[in-house]
Amino acid sequence: MRDLRTIALPLVLLLGGAPPAGAAGEVPPRVPAVIAEYDREAGKPIWPGFEPASIPLEIFDGGRTWLVRHPHPPGEFLPVPGSADLRVFEGRHESMRANTAAKIDGVMTATASFDGSAKNPRALAALMLHEAFHVFQAKRHPKWEGNEAELFVYPVEDAEALALRRIESRSLTLALTAGEGGLRSSWASRAIAARRARFARIPAGSAGYERGTELKEGLARYVQARAGGETGSPFPDAEFPPDKVRDRAYASGSAMALLLDRLDPTWKETLEKRDEPLDEILGRATAGTAPAALPVGDEEEIHRRAAADVAAWVASRATLRERFLATPGWKVVVEGPSPLFAQGFDPLNVERLSSDTVLHTRFVKLGNTDGSMEVLDHQSLTEGAGKHPLFGGVRRVTVAGLSQEPAVDSSDGSVRMTVPGVTLAFRNASVSRAGSTVTILLAPSPSTTPR
Repeated sequence: MRDLRTIALPLVLLLGGAPPAGAAGEVPPRVPAVIAEYDREAGKPIWPGFEPASIPLEIFDGGRTWLVRHPHPPGEFLPVPGSADLRVFEGRHESMRANTAAKIDGVMTATASFDGSAKNPRALAALMLHEAFHVFQAKRHPKWEGNEAELFVYPVEDAEALALRRIESRSLTLALTAGEGGLRSSWASRAIAARRARFARIPAGSAGYERGTELKEGLARYVQARAGGETGSPFPDAEFPPDKVRDRAYASGSAMALLLDRLDPTWKETLEKRDEPLDEILGRATAGTAPAALPVGDEEEIHRRAAADVAAWVASRATLRERFLATPGWKVVVEGPSPLFAQGFDPLNVERLSSDTVLHTRFVKLGNTDGSMEVLDHQSLTEGAGKHPLFGGVRRVTVAGLSQEPAVDSSDGSVRMTVPGVTLAFRNASVSRAGSTVTILLAPSPSTTPR
């Protein structure tokens, strides 16, 4: 399977809600408070080789975008009187798209938005450390990543695998909340046993996706938890829905890291020496410890609920498709014998509807040698042309819910279209209209034309 980690948009976790910025040059009080908390935590031994104070930061407070300790900020960021470390841009800078790690003027920078957030400075500083750790990871451990292509073929429909996953999560929670001593190790051993049984059941690519995401996102979440003073279980009471595999990996990676702090004080140094899955390190730390056992009734309830949740998830796919197709407003359909290929997507905002259809609820960018299209903040449905529902190529994409008729230019055998949230330009294409649906037909490319 093609490895398409690099085209996935970073997850969007916009926090929002800072008080309005003051007069020109005035720094809102929350910005220095967050930076002070960040620097205080950065002075602690968070991770071997991780030096958060050396990583530039970008903060959007709801009114302005701030650069902190950037070595050569873009010219539109203006100096702040009395501060050599701060630069400011009025409004949301184009580089501020998500809580993530991004290049700004060629320099990897941790970026986060506080717009709309009521969190205290320590919690916001912990978020900044999460994103700064991604900068560290990108340079030091580029292999710590899950292949997002695997998420679209993950066996969500396997109720037994879901039950084993939830037994693992319950065991990790019990290990974290157990007192010092053998009980903690016994519950951790039970979690590892459940994982081994589950990984023997699901495809190797699915297991690899979890492990890679646990290293990248789970460890960043662990850094955030440590900085924010969180020591409890990161799992919600009901665990996660069947298809929230990515969200669950944040929690499972963080949980295993928090456990390893207590069971193997040298685990970080071990991981720095050789990249390996967290569950393998935890398995060694609990080797020889007999697994604890959940009450029989608890396991039966976990299996019953897993079967019911999977059945509900399968039924919900048809409902999602029907609702999408019934969305009022203009529709745009792009189709043809030349497949389109994913050039960008938001993995947090996709829903797999079937073996060949994917609903994108926020963003997707598709293209081929004749052009490309981008959809932002509108729902779109892609229908696969190959074995993979998205990355084997797309034969048809439908965009729904457009509030106005798209402006289309179809001169010179090309089609260009603009409407808020959708841009499109293709050579060798034609356009037709039927009611409120605009269809763009792509011509075969030389590689798909019959000889």
